Formats: sequence, C-alpha cells, structure tokens
Amino acid sequence: MDWQAVTDTIMETCRNTFGTPVLYQPRNGEPLPMTGIFEEASQISDIGVSSELEGFTAIVDFVTRDLAFRPSRADLIVVPKSGKSYKIIKPEFDGWSRHRLYLKEIA
Repeated sequence: MDWQAVTDTIMETCRNTFGTPVLYQPRNGEPLPMTGIFEEASQISDIGVSSELEGFTAIVDFVTRDLAFRPSRADLIVVPKSGKSYKIIKPEFDGWSRHRLYLKEIA
C-alpha cells in the first residue's frame, strides 16, 4: 500500500466534498483562488507545562498537492462567501497530505 497515495486521495475527497472557495493572499504576490476546508470556529487546545489553554479559532485545511508554496504567518485568507478576512497565525503541516492553517479574523 502506498500510504502517500492513500492520504492524498482521502484529503482530495474531503476537499471535493466539504470544500469552500477561498482566496489565499500571500504577503508578496497576487491572490490565489483555492478550495479549502474552512471551519469558522474549531476548538483548539494548547497544553503547556503549567496550564492548558482552550478556545475556538477559524481554521482552513488545504491539500498539500494544491499548494505551490509554503504557507506563512501573516499571509491572508479571504472567504468570499462570508466576506471575512483572516490572518494566518499558525501554519501546520501533517507530514503527508494536509496543511492546516490556524486563523485570526481581521476586523
């Protein structure tokens, strides 16, 4: 079994089923129309040595093969459906087929 091919297929199926059109705005460059799996309020937790922080934040997941670049903090995501804009506060790569971007809404 080719694990990379399996995870690519799973992520592509999820994108095709649950995807939302977004504009990815790199710090330096033109906006790129993309399809991501967007959640406006996803529960997160950050467990530290002495405390546990929990809360909700927006996230968007991209299929790694859809990205011709590495997501960066301070790049922007615009969700045309809602008209909201978000700054990437933490990019995360799962090592296989998904890039998850934690977002903060821009007023």
